[in-house]
Formats: sequence, structure tokens, C-alpha cells
Amino acid sequence: MDRNMWRTIIPIVVILHGCGGDQPFQSTAVDRVPVSGRVVVGRQPVAGAIVTFEPKFDWDPELPKPSAVTDAEGKFDIGTRFDADGAPAGEYLVSIKSPEAEGSIQLDAQFGEASRSGLKASISDKPVKLPDFVVKRGSNPKK
Repeated sequence: MDRNMWRTIIPIVVILHGCGGDQPFQSTAVDRVPVSGRVVVGRQPVAGAIVTFEPKFDWDPELPKPSAVTDAEGKFDIGTRFDADGAPAGEYLVSIKSPEAEGSIQLDAQFGEASRSGLKASISDKPVKLPDFVVKRGSNPKK
């Protein structure tokens, strides 16, 4: 083969090989499903709590974890890249951190760690309304 032909073929092969996209989870092309829920202590809604979904599957570290902040009624809509844009289908452990606002309900610290909270979410390929996450009050309320 002619030397000039190799100079043309090799760069093309290298470029095509680099475009493979063989990673199982690409952050730019992830289908997300609407996910909503509510956080309560007993029957009282928890406003301002931070809800975070920790994936139990391979996750692109460049992609933020699905999360939301609860509203005055304790309701939330999960977002991954944007507010309320949903979460990829899969199994998740869930953490719920206490609100930062003064006078707000403080949650038991175990709920702030997904591995200790006992809370889980299973997201299918259809919109999901989760059952209420019932959490316990912590011992140090903010004043």
C-alpha cells in the first residue's frame, strides 16, 4: 500500500474508534422519568428537606445525583440535571437531610445517610408517585 494512503486511513480509524460510546451510562442521553413524593414526620409535612437518590447501579460521576427540596406541604419532584426533570429508571437508596431554616423540623441523623435511612425508591420507565417517606424527628431542633 502507498504510504500516503496509510496517512489517511490511520487517523480515520483512530477517530472512529474514539466515537464508540461503549459506556453503559451516558449523561447526555439519559432518559429520565418524572418522580414525585412527600416527606412527613407522622402526618406533619417536612418543608425544606433535601431528598437525594443514591443509585444502586453504575452512575456517571459527571452527572448530579437525582435530588429535590420539599415544599411547604412536604412534596417534592426529583430532578437530575434540572429542577423536576426526573430520574433515570433504576433502584435507589434515599437520603433525606434536615431543612436548614431556623425553626424547621430536624430529622433523625440516620435519614441523612442513604445507607442507614432504610428508604428506597424503585423507578420504572413510567412516571412514579412514591408513597410518603415517613421519617422521625431528631433530638436537636433548630431554634
